[in-house]
Amino acid sequence: MKQVCHAEKRSGAAIHPDPGWIATPGFVGLAMTNCGQSLAGRPLRTLTVGIGRFAAVILQVVALAAPAAGDEVDRGGEIRFTAGVTGILDNDRDATARIEYHFDKELLPRITPYLSAGIATDGSSLFGGGLAYRLPLGEHWRITLASGPAYYDQNGGANLGYELEFVSYAEIATEVAPGFWMGLNVGHISNAGLGKVNPGREIVGITYSFRPRKSRARTEDR
Repeated sequence: MKQVCHAEKRSGAAIHPDPGWIATPGFVGLAMTNCGQSLAGRPLRTLTVGIGRFAAVILQVVALAAPAAGDEVDRGGEIRFTAGVTGILDNDRDATARIEYHFDKELLPRITPYLSAGIATDGSSLFGGGLAYRLPLGEHWRITLASGPAYYDQNGGANLGYELEFVSYAEIATEVAPGFWMGLNVGHISNAGLGKVNPGREIVGITYSFRPRKSRARTEDR
């Protein structure tokens, strides 16, 4: 299905998106097109290469930002970036990017609150939060289960049936450097039957997360 960009909707001018590789704020190498054109019909290889490029960039960031031996890692909240594809089981697929902040304070054992904001190339966006459960698997692996409500701004994107959606995901991640994690994230969006229709959408992405570190000098000043 052809997606019409917002500029074309407002002005009525004929605009012909030129497919290509562009950068999304905070992410590099996602397979997207101008004006938020849908990825429907794009070869699976294009999506795979896009996620591969994102992973390569993250590994470069890890190599540059990983704390040196003896540096301390902040025990405050964790910042997470996720890039992937939404509508993975539908005919119309779109690239998506999400940022989350997970608080360190546990409300119950291993359960912490988080805030989230995400965008997709179809123009839609999600803003919300919820609770996350983190289960360590040995020394360098972990599983995270998270769920919570979110406000959905359709903005010309997929019709999910209601402005209140519930976002849930499961993630398995490995520690690629002290305090730096990379994992596979699989999620689902649903309005839980609150709307007249509830098509739902599935999301698959690569997540990179880290805890901001303190310098040794700042730690010693406290």
